[in-house]
Amino acid sequence: VIGNVSTCVVIARNRHMHTATNYYLFSLAISDLLLLVSGLPNEIYNLWTKTYVFSEAFCILIGFTAEACANATVLTITAFTVERYVAICHPFLSHTVSKLSRAVKFIVFIWFA
Repeated sequence: VIGNVSTCVVIARNRHMHTATNYYLFSLAISDLLLLVSGLPNEIYNLWTKTYVFSEAFCILIGFTAEACANATVLTITAFTVERYVAICHPFLSHTVSKLSRAVKFIVFIWFA
């Protein structure tokens, strides 16, 4: 939790850290943080009490959130990997293809598609 929050704070506060790579890392930190915060307290409570006191709607919401965050994590890592591949294997192409606006579009697509 501390590492994810620190990553988000550092990237958000430092203007020179606003790069495509760091935006992918920011998205990854957010998805991991949401997955942890949405699932862990509920699971710990269930383990301690041995009963489930929440509603079915809450269970569905937690399940949806966990799946959405897990998918966002995988897709963010994939997009980040493709970005790095282009930068390493096609360095001249990366200057025209790998832009901050493109990374932002991919991240928005990952989270809302």
